[in-house]
Amino acid sequence: MGQESSWHEPITFTLADGQGIKHPHKDALVIYTVVKGYKVHRILIDDGSSVNILSTKTMTNIGIDASRIALVPTPLIRIERSAVPVKGAVELTVIVGTALHCVTIQQTFMVIVVTPL
Repeated sequence: MGQESSWHEPITFTLADGQGIKHPHKDALVIYTVVKGYKVHRILIDDGSSVNILSTKTMTNIGIDASRIALVPTPLIRIERSAVPVKGAVELTVIVGTALHCVTIQQTFMVIVVTPL
């Protein structure tokens, strides 16, 4: 998706990081990161996903102008095979990590309309 830097330091977890987690598990990793200068909480890291998703509400909350959205010709399809309303795609700067151990990358996000259940 985005351009990665030459950062190759592995991400590792200690026993303390695993406190309270029942093993074995196949849960996705949930983190927070900085997107366009804002801390975005509840980022889902799932190695089965192949798309970065940003809701229109989050996009508005962090101050991204709708004019930056580029139209995309491909819809997103949910697991149950229904289509997700897609507004388009936006390229954003993302910082992952802390202090000396971080990387800054450009990532493309699909902007979707989230409808309440």
